Amino acid sequence: MSAPSVSRHGISTNAMAKDYRRRHHCQRCLKRFKQWGNALAAGHVWCSRACRRLDTGEERPPFPDDDGYIEVWDDMRRRYVLEHRQTMVVLDNPYVVVHHRDENRANNEPENLEVLGWFEHINERH
Repeated sequence: MSAPSVSRHGISTNAMAKDYRRRHHCQRCLKRFKQWGNALAAGHVWCSRACRRLDTGEERPPFPDDDGYIEVWDDMRRRYVLEHRQTMVVLDNPYVVVHHRDENRANNEPENLEVLGWFEHINERH
């Protein structure tokens, strides 16, 4: 009978392999999945990011884009959208501009926003 293989840390390689990848059930959907490496060490109990978000109530955080506008996650479109266009409900209309009255791109209060046509915006505001 041969001796069991041992890693440089003195632990059996078979024990390390079993510890490294374990089968678990997702806490949200009960799907069976394997955990690998860092996920195992962190004690993750979800099969995917979607299940984690649903289970923890975690949302995608809003953030400023390169031009200073705030982008927020839109669940219906499954992508980030500009908050001021979402506030004024003109997401799918490319012919209108949502103008910030105080010129502060991060201030997306409805009182601060007005909807203008492209030409109206160019002629009156610039």
